[in-house]
Amino acid sequence: MPVAAIASVFNVPAYENDEEAVFYNLSGVLAECSYGYLEIGKPEMTLAMKDEIMRQIRLDQNTRLETWIFLDWARAYLILQEVEEGVNAAQEFFCRSSTLQSDHALRRVYEYVEGLESAGYADVQAVRGLREELKSTNSSSSSSIVLHET
Repeated sequence: MPVAAIASVFNVPAYENDEEAVFYNLSGVLAECSYGYLEIGKPEMTLAMKDEIMRQIRLDQNTRLETWIFLDWARAYLILQEVEEGVNAAQEFFCRSSTLQSDHALRRVYEYVEGLESAGYADVQAVRGLREELKSTNSSSSSSIVLHET
């Protein structure tokens, strides 16, 4: 769905005109759509929005969302059983999360890896590589996040 159509459907005011601080900027609205598609089992729709979301994120200069959207994509790829693509998106999320120094975001990467492993992908090279990357980063940081052994 084009950005203008989403804005008109939701009657979203321009971000700077949102006097009650109720509405997201347009990239946030698109990200909510992306997440919603995952929740209703339509990961292909989430992935179809990638270019449009990134374009809007850059227009809005929404650096927080520019990190978090990669987790949506990782989840979408996992649902579609495209494990390597999912790991690539999770690695991008992990790199960006490390830069933000957000324990909450880093915890979500650990949960994603544990989800991959519990789904039967523990022996996939890309998954093992991401686990090792997390372990080595965790051992060299002050983070208290624990990656459970499989």
